Amino acid sequence: MNKLTGSQITARLLRAGISPKYRAFAYLVYLILEFEPMEVIEMTNKELVDKVTARFNVSNKSANSNFRSLMDACAYNNGKKSEIFMLMAGLERGELPTVKEFLTAVECIIFEAV
Repeated sequence: MNKLTGSQITARLLRAGISPKYRAFAYLVYLILEFEPMEVIEMTNKELVDKVTARFNVSNKSANSNFRSLMDACAYNNGKKSEIFMLMAGLERGELPTVKEFLTAVECIIFEAV
């Protein structure tokens, strides 16, 4: 069971270089608090986005756009592939993961110190 608080998750996201200036930052905190990593693995990308749209009262298009903006910002830091994206082998420069792939990689970083 996830034993981290919202504050701990926020702090770990910040340390991983994920900026709270993006709306999808709140989506990540919600998904990590609400669902165990194994649940995320078992859900489809659509199910994850549907959970966000229901919780935050946004459209599917808006939720996906917000995730894409955050992922694009996280992808490269000073021209170097970020730690999060290095966990996702096979992604080419400019290619973004699905929401599920991104969330799974973020959880690897968040929970590695637990």
